[in-house]
Order: sequence, then structure tokens, then C-alpha cells
Amino acid sequence: MTSQTKHFIELSDLIALRFQCKKEDCGATFTLPLSRALNTKKLAMCPHCERPWLNIAIGEVGERAIWEFAKSLAELARVMNEQSLSFADRFSMVLEIKPDAVTKKEV
Repeated sequence: MTSQTKHFIELSDLIALRFQCKKEDCGATFTLPLSRALNTKKLAMCPHCERPWLNIAIGEVGERAIWEFAKSLAELARVMNEQSLSFADRFSMVLEIKPDAVTKKEV
């Protein structure tokens, strides 16, 4: 017999975007709440080690994509919960995420 575990997240459970520095000796995390206006300018560099994140020539493209993603998530959650549209009475929508994966450091 095969067993499978799936993981789902409701849109209303999404509260922030979390970023983590990939520099080996840093690992600092930075969280941008979805409940407030998103300031993607703070993603120019790591807030701890100052390693460039979006502070590069193509950074503006990444900054815009992150801002649009966060804005779309918030708008979709708002629309899905809008009482006058009654989507919540007709269906639910959740995001499926992959189960915890083994990272390279754990292998």
C-alpha cells in the first residue's frame, strides 16, 4: 500500500512573504507582511550582511514581479471572501505545497 501526504494552504492563511539570505555565513530572514503596503525597495540587499538581492541591473524586474505577486494574492483573497460575490458559498480554493524536501545541507 502507498501512502501520500498532501499539504494545502488557504489564501486567508497567507500573511507574509519571507525572504532568507543564501549567503553561507548569514541566513538572515526578512518578512514583508501582506496586510500592509508592500515596500519591495527593502529587498535591494540583505538587511544583515548587505549582500545584493535585487540591487542589480535586473532587480527592478524582480521587484515588480514580487510586488505584483503579493498584490495579486491579497486581491484574490479579498475577492474570494467578498460576501456579495458568495464564492465562499460555492467552492473553496487552496494552494497545494510540496511536502518538506531534503535540502542539500541535510544530505
